[in-house]
Amino acid sequence: MIQKEFGTIIGDETCVSLQVGKAYYESGDGTFLKNIPTYKGSTSPEVEIYQDYYGDEKYYDTWVQSALDGVATDFKDGNADFGAFAGVLERPGKDPSGDCVGREGE
Repeated sequence: MIQKEFGTIIGDETCVSLQVGKAYYESGDGTFLKNIPTYKGSTSPEVEIYQDYYGDEKYYDTWVQSALDGVATDFKDGNADFGAFAGVLERPGKDPSGDCVGREGE
């Protein structure tokens, strides 16, 4: 339900909705998504493959946070530059505007 709600919030691809989605991810029910996997007893082999590739134990959070902030990732491998996507995200002195197409589906 939480992931579906997050997708619904950012689904219209506007920068304003992306900012609302960022707030949901950082301080709303969406904070649950930052802590996946929730079981901390061990790490699955699949998760270890991604952690080794990206060089980041919280690669999934880094990826989402970079997309929401409109910045580049800084992984060992497999980087993405979300600053190159369309739209203007909220910055000091700037309101979010336009379409932020691409960030919501990465």
